[in-house]
Amino acid sequence: MEDLKENTKQPENEPGVTIVEVTEDNKEMLLGLRAVIDKDFNYDGLESEIDGYISNDKFGKKAFITLENDHPVGYVEVIINNNEGELSPSEQYLKDHNINLNELATLSRIGLIEEKRGEGGGTKLIEKAKVFAKESGKSGIWTDYLAAKEKLVKFYEKNGFKQVGDDYLDTKKAKNRRVAVCKF
Repeated sequence: MEDLKENTKQPENEPGVTIVEVTEDNKEMLLGLRAVIDKDFNYDGLESEIDGYISNDKFGKKAFITLENDHPVGYVEVIINNNEGELSPSEQYLKDHNINLNELATLSRIGLIEEKRGEGGGTKLIEKAKVFAKESGKSGIWTDYLAAKEKLVKFYEKNGFKQVGDDYLDTKKAKNRRVAVCKF
């Protein structure tokens, strides 16, 4: 197993680049980022979902934004208490593979504007998510993503995520999803 400090280091900010927690004062930045990055994922409940990240509701949600010279360029959303109530298909998949959900946080969403991809900003957001999860008492973080997108597969593997099981998860929303865990 990798060294604990190696897998949860605090991201180092470059000059002019900061990662900040989403608050009531800056939530419009996250709404704008989601509209640009997740064009195909807009829905009516987005603002109330983001309000859940701000209020740190019972699920222990937090969202962070990367600012470059005060302009938002990326975001990550993390859920600490993700297994209350009915399990999602991915959570059920983890449970079926003997993964203890109580030990893991969820990397719910991550995104960077297109012109900033491949420059290390996504890795810094993953590092921020890992630090938040560790500080919240978790020993790892999980996510799911489309296995057909080779860049995503490489990105998550590079950031310490390992695929759970040998098969892929198909849900009503998406086919061929890979479920992966990063322990620290």
